[in-house]
Amino acid sequence: MAIKIHCSALPGYADCPRRNACSPWMLRNEIIEAGFVLRDERKGIGATVGKSVHAGANETMLEKVKTGGNPCSESRAVDRAIVEYCSNVPDNDFDATTPDQTTGERQVIRQTRAYYNLVAPKINPFFTEQRYSADLGNGFYLTGQPDVLEQGGNLRDAKCGSVFRDCRAQGGGYGVLLRANKMEIAGFDVDFIPRVKIQKPQAAPETHTYVIAEAEKTAWFLIKKILADISEFRKTKNPWSLSANPMSMLCGEKYCSAYGTEFCEFKKEAKK
Repeated sequence: MAIKIHCSALPGYADCPRRNACSPWMLRNEIIEAGFVLRDERKGIGATVGKSVHAGANETMLEKVKTGGNPCSESRAVDRAIVEYCSNVPDNDFDATTPDQTTGERQVIRQTRAYYNLVAPKINPFFTEQRYSADLGNGFYLTGQPDVLEQGGNLRDAKCGSVFRDCRAQGGGYGVLLRANKMEIAGFDVDFIPRVKIQKPQAAPETHTYVIAEAEKTAWFLIKKILADISEFRKTKNPWSLSANPMSMLCGEKYCSAYGTEFCEFKKEAKK
């Protein structure tokens, strides 16, 4: 069975291989076929807000690619983001930062505007949101869809969230992937647009710059680990072929479909 390793999954795999192996694009079906029962995945509002802002950002970048530098109107970018949000928000788990659907919509609007006005003017895109694949052998593929490749070969990725998390492995994966497709990569920047409570002003975007050689090294070691872990699980059907991290901030039933199942014995003990 072919396995597609998504560049965007690499940072999460480093945090907890067992949790990430349960993803549909990795081993979920094989884990279930081995006799384990996994819980249904839950959809967090943070991911939906982020995906929606990405849609508005992509609309902006597509127009810059088409016209040679001119973005679409701000209202068009916002409209695209809201269409994406409204089509994905049902059945989401809300949180303290985004407690309801209306709040999420307002956050999407202001985060999209922050990207449009403070990030997009700095970017001269060569392409945006193009998917690439590379054959790793033995039925394994590396795949990814970088947000933007700038003229000159610099990768850029937009991130939205209540907390910024290091994602150099993802950028390194894109570097490995694009080099395999005969493209030269000069660097990797992450534009972080914070998701903050609606009672507070929208925080300004932050740009985090990574050394691409270090990011690619990080990605390659993770890719090799994934290949070895999956091969071991296929031989043994043993969950311990995939290490687990109970110290992860995402260790819990909200984020992990293995939590509380026979596939993962780790569970937070009740307070006495």
